[in-house]
Amino acid sequence: MQDFCLHKTTLGQFTKLIFDLVSTDRKYRIKFTEWRDLRTIPMNRTWRMWVETTGEWLRARGVVVDIRSRSGVVVLSRPITNEEVHDYYVGHWLGRDENGEREKTSRMDKGRMLHLMELHEQWCLDKGVPIVIPNDSEFMQLRQKQVA
Repeated sequence: MQDFCLHKTTLGQFTKLIFDLVSTDRKYRIKFTEWRDLRTIPMNRTWRMWVETTGEWLRARGVVVDIRSRSGVVVLSRPITNEEVHDYYVGHWLGRDENGEREKTSRMDKGRMLHLMELHEQWCLDKGVPIVIPNDSEFMQLRQKQVA
């Protein structure tokens, strides 16, 4: 089921949705959480641009992924991919669950995504990774709201 934004203006839609659901004779679990806007495509574009820059920086410094045989012997080393950079840093900055899974950026709210990006930005500044922060980006606008 898709998320539903419950508000006094959507109460009629919510009542219809509930009626339609209970009419199926199935049981449903309902969890209410405060609505927070999910991260946006422009925010994700900035993050992915940073991941690409970080990947280029890592590869230029010889960072590789080792491929091991069943016995644990390294049989091949290859440069780290941008997808592996993305996976690593999201898990590194925000942690992983008991199964080793990281959060999915597509499901993050704007605040969580901003937190991830600020952590990575600071790391990039510390290491000298030349990321670009567009002045008119949503990242910059959200940061300025925090300061104001």
